[in-house]
Parts: sequence; structure tokens; C-alpha cells
Amino acid sequence: DIQHMKLATSLARIGYGNTFPNPAVGCVIVRHHNGDSSLDDILGSGFHPKAGMPHAEVFALLEACGHVEDGVAAARSVMGVGGDGD
Repeated sequence: DIQHMKLATSLARIGYGNTFPNPAVGCVIVRHHNGDSSLDDILGSGFHPKAGMPHAEVFALLEACGHVEDGVAAARSVMGVGGDGD
């Protein structure tokens, strides 16, 4: 759980400074495997790119449902930021 929370926090930092009046938020959707967290699957992830745009959970759910290949990349595209430009 801690590594997933750290990932969500790092994703939130991508949108930091662009989300006011909303908070910077990251989201990670995880399928837990009982008893062995090393087997957990990340189903989707995303962040809130900027005010007025969908929130982190939307991008993570879009990825988890297969509507986008990568929720983080989808959120970056809304910001107009490429894959390596944090």
C-alpha cells in the first residue's frame, strides 16, 4: 500500500501548480492479491492535470476500463506536456 500511495503522490506532483482552486491529486487503482503485495496489479493511474479538466480518478478509470492505454499519458496530453516533461 505504501508504494502505491507514493506513486499516487508522485503523479499528483505532475499537475502541481496547474490545478487551483482544486488540489493536486494522483490516483492509482490497484487489484490486491491477498497475502502478497508483490503480486498486486496496477489497473490504472492518472493525475489531475489542470483546473476545469477531469480529475485524477477519471484518467485512472479510463485506463482501468481500457478506454485509454495510459491514464498518465492521457492526462499529460490535456496539459499539453509530452511524456518526459515534468
